[in-house]
Amino acid sequence: MKKGLLLLVAVCFLSAGLIGCTSKYLVNFTDQYYSLSGKTGPSLATIDRVIKEVGARRHWVMETVSPGHIVGLLRIRHHVASVDIHFDRKKFSIKYRSSENLNYNASNNTIHGRYNTWVTYLRNDIQSNVPLYFNASANQPGTVGR
Repeated sequence: MKKGLLLLVAVCFLSAGLIGCTSKYLVNFTDQYYSLSGKTGPSLATIDRVIKEVGARRHWVMETVSPGHIVGLLRIRHHVASVDIHFDRKKFSIKYRSSENLNYNASNNTIHGRYNTWVTYLRNDIQSNVPLYFNASANQPGTVGR
């Protein structure tokens, strides 16, 4: 009887440990350069528009805080992620701001693995669409990456 109870407790702890392994090291992207063919990059207003459009496609709500700074907010079911996006005419950075229900641990610098996936998609979309828009349209108003 004791062995069975001990085995059950051990299995529960092992299962809880495996289930809890969804935390990953938090990913921040710093100084991500756009691949631009021209010597000068697009205006800050153009980049701001591109970031908002590509973010909206992935359900991010973007708010301009100041020129070169956007706060992005993503709500998926009961998870909430917020990031700071700082950018200039040549590069951008995406950094963790806050979260809810994503098991963020500041001392271990870990978070639910899905956060890293969402932010990586956002990074890839920004990095690929700013040059696509700028190089194709020579900084003329239009639709991003279509």
